[in-house]
Amino acid sequence: MRLLNAATLQLEDVFEDEASPYAILSHTWGASEVTFQEIHGLHPLPEHTKAKEGYAKIAWTCRQALKDNLTHTWVDTCCIDKTSSAELSEAINSMYRWYQRAAVCYVYLADLLAPVTLRFYSLDWRLIGIDPVYLSSLGRQTGNNIHSASIAERMSWVAGRHTTRTEDIAYCMLGILDVNMPLLYGEGEAAFIRLQEEIIKHSDDKTIFAWDLPQQGQVHSPAKATVYQSALAPSPAAFAQRGNLVPRAAGSEFAHFALTNSGLHLQARLAALDGPGTFLMLLCGPKDDPAVMLSTPSLSCHLHTNFFAS
Repeated sequence: MRLLNAATLQLEDVFEDEASPYAILSHTWGASEVTFQEIHGLHPLPEHTKAKEGYAKIAWTCRQALKDNLTHTWVDTCCIDKTSSAELSEAINSMYRWYQRAAVCYVYLADLLAPVTLRFYSLDWRLIGIDPVYLSSLGRQTGNNIHSASIAERMSWVAGRHTTRTEDIAYCMLGILDVNMPLLYGEGEAAFIRLQEEIIKHSDDKTIFAWDLPQQGQVHSPAKATVYQSALAPSPAAFAQRGNLVPRAAGSEFAHFALTNSGLHLQARLAALDGPGTFLMLLCGPKDDPAVMLSTPSLSCHLHTNFFAS
């Protein structure tokens, strides 16, 4: 990884496992940020670089890090060479880990006064929130980190997010979902499908199938079609109302499943509905009472001849 020396404002390449304790900056990008090319190998920095609005954030981060007895910082605007697709892909796949390993994260709120209580809402005024049990030190000590939340719950955290580039709605979730995959800008909505396929490769959490088609306007073209026929969700918005689900207990006879070139193969309890060949699948239950098994009406309407259950 690449860190910024807080004393000299020079970039240094370091091995991740050997990196000195560092501060990391969380912020919203503005119109005038300092890039890797504008800071790499330049000392002293040109005055026109220092005059940019983004430079003030970098300088402030470094000064604060030194006050906190930290020698290095990481700022995404200048520590990543975004002209290199390979480096950008590595950075996005590693970013959650980089934030996790930072000694401190400075959150810069450029235009927000923070009172005692602060609530974040999405564009359509849905409260954005993660259960405090996953964020507290006590939760981490008892094994309740964010990776212990169900897939559906983690998806629901991002349900109201909108990204400039379609693919980034999948790429921004890699750390939360503990997944690594290459970045392929230009694949559009297929990025989110590919993300779910990667999850299925190493997870038996069936809440990934417990989604509902979002309302029109909340997601790109697949959900706007008359019939959406897939076991995989078109976007995180499909999990907006599914944040309270947990999967069946591990070790049950129905635990394992696989996505192959012939379709989705799994064992599950089915409840027949009106109409030929239409069923509800019993896959998961509410967090407050996991013994209760819930059906997933979304599966009954979009799983057809390519779906096999026994």
